Amino acid sequence: MKTLKFNFLTVVIASLLITLSADVYAQRPNQGAKNTNRKPQKEYAIPDLTDAQKEQIKELQTANMKVVTPLKNQLQEKKAHLNTLRSSEKPNMNEIDKTIDEITGLTGKMMKQRERFIQDVRKILTDEQRVHFDANGAKLYNRNKGMHGKPNQGRKPMK
Repeated sequence: MKTLKFNFLTVVIASLLITLSADVYAQRPNQGAKNTNRKPQKEYAIPDLTDAQKEQIKELQTANMKVVTPLKNQLQEKKAHLNTLRSSEKPNMNEIDKTIDEITGLTGKMMKQRERFIQDVRKILTDEQRVHFDANGAKLYNRNKGMHGKPNQGRKPMK
């Protein structure tokens, strides 16, 4: 009789443990959804922007994207070409070097354009806004990668 009770309790405890551990590994609802409890970020991470300043920054962003987008596309093409050259049967080092130089040139152009954009944004800010932008905002415009090394696919910079 004691063995039967002991076996019964063992089965009950084991089933409880299995049920609880399965619940731990279950997916929760809205697991991948955005956190709606987050406070909205200040636009452009610059305090007290007027509507005119916001509009000017938006125009500068559009003009900047018109210049940078073709450069990014060319850069992706050059990187793909470099991969093709690398994986060929007999790699041509002169072609590889030439492609690397082209990639470096495109990267330099993009960096220069990014700096022009930052300086253009600084010109339309007040002294107080400029100090805040220099301390925080310029870094956000200065990065080309988002979290985990993935490209910052058109997302607005966050504070």
